[in-house]
Amino acid sequence: MTAQKLAAVSTLFHQGDRGECLYVLTRGSMSMVGRAGHRCVSDCPGLLFGETAMLDGRGRSASAVADADSVVHALSLYAIEALAADDPALCTLLMRKLALHLTDRLRAASSAREANAR
Repeated sequence: MTAQKLAAVSTLFHQGDRGECLYVLTRGSMSMVGRAGHRCVSDCPGLLFGETAMLDGRGRSASAVADADSVVHALSLYAIEALAADDPALCTLLMRKLALHLTDRLRAASSAREANAR
């Protein structure tokens, strides 16, 4: 994984950009900013983001902006494909963890939607 340092208020990627990698936040804080500047998510180290655009090949669903000086580590689709060839068992574990992460996000979104409907 490639490390990238970001200064506070810098943008890692913009909504609509092509997504060729996912990111793991290891220091600082990042926000996902959607249409009209609406903050979708703000989180701290351990955050995994950017995976949806990497997996489906469509554009980024939001911009990623550093709230503070931050460090992210990028994992490209190319690196995942290389891992599949070199260590299939580890790649399977990684993809399972990614699927569980996406499942958690979907459940949280569904719960939020139900709560807003009440």
